[in-house]
Amino acid sequence: MRGSLVRFQDNEKFCWSRVDAPSGEPIYISVARNGVLIKNSNLGLLGRKLFSETDVDVIVQISMNIELFLIHDLRRIHIEADNPVQEYEAVLRQNLPIADLFRSPILRAFTALALDVSSLNPLEYFLAMPELRWSSEDWLNHLEAKGW
Repeated sequence: MRGSLVRFQDNEKFCWSRVDAPSGEPIYISVARNGVLIKNSNLGLLGRKLFSETDVDVIVQISMNIELFLIHDLRRIHIEADNPVQEYEAVLRQNLPIADLFRSPILRAFTALALDVSSLNPLEYFLAMPELRWSSEDWLNHLEAKGW
């Protein structure tokens, strides 16, 4: 069972989403110039902080690795595709139903992950994994070694 996207804004002024996990727990995701913040909150004002990162390079790497984890066909795209960007977008739309909703790829990745977890515990566990900070090539090798 997947979570539900309650509401979001992704424009020049605002970049956030609000997801309900299947367990009913609210997840608020905010992407700003000063970083990404994920909280167990309805509006983002109160609630327990689940994840916070301010380093833009780390944020980009984490969001790329989230999508690598959620979409297993990326190695084939990088190796075989004539137009890897177009192929990536096609696989993304097929595997992440929310792909067309977001302008921000960072908000898209974190929201897709929040929609994919059953509750806050696996979300916190996944976001705390040191592997999320690996290079994309290291992450692909890791997935391949696990047989994914």
